[in-house]
Amino acid sequence: EIPASEPTFVVGEDYEIAMRSGTRLRWGSWCRPIPLSFALAPPQVPPSVALEGGLQAEVVELEDNTVFFQLEWPEFLAHQLAT
Repeated sequence: EIPASEPTFVVGEDYEIAMRSGTRLRWGSWCRPIPLSFALAPPQVPPSVALEGGLQAEVVELEDNTVFFQLEWPEFLAHQLAT
């Protein structure tokens, strides 16, 4: 059988990968290694929201005097690899 294993890549790391193909009897040579990055940028606040101040907080008090905050914030822009 042809030896095969799944790659174990870690998000945020940089790698160098190479490949070769073949049959049970003969393998080709390795290709030239190429860089592969799984680096992710942190989520970004959309520029229009950053200027307006996107976080909204409202104090909510219940009849039994329990107080909590209701928070609302805009959707963040995620890195392409994270979606």
